[in-house]
Amino acid sequence: MASDSTEVILHAAMFPYFAFGHISPFVQLSNKLSLHGVKVSFFSSPGNISRIKSTPKLSPNAQIIPLTIPHIEGAYIMVPERRNNHTIDDLMKPPKGFPVTSITSLRKFEAQDLRYVFVNFDGNPCVYDRVLDGHYRCDVIVMKTCNEWKVLT
Repeated sequence: MASDSTEVILHAAMFPYFAFGHISPFVQLSNKLSLHGVKVSFFSSPGNISRIKSTPKLSPNAQIIPLTIPHIEGAYIMVPERRNNHTIDDLMKPPKGFPVTSITSLRKFEAQDLRYVFVNFDGNPCVYDRVLDGHYRCDVIVMKTCNEWKVLT
């Protein structure tokens, strides 16, 4: 607890998914937090920085930090674009509009396994829709994504 002579400033780190449709709400949230005296550090890919800085009403108090993420082979396997491609042949190709470097192709057995995620059984929602529904309906999501971010004890 801070004494009367010491001011504690809350510092929030914003790290949205790199698509601008995800970035825009984070910009709005950072603006609201800044209005209440919260210091905001906003992480994004270098390619998004100029677009974020040109966002109308971006708080001048927000610190925008470029973050370079290394390429990970196969990172575009599970994206919404896959939702409409149900055939094995479609799933073996990179999603429409995605760079060829993301994945050149899936092998047939990998595409067959991936297809399961998008298939409805007995009229019930597919696995993909159930996972999205779970994310949209919860109040908080906590994810551990890699060992490098794990706190050492």
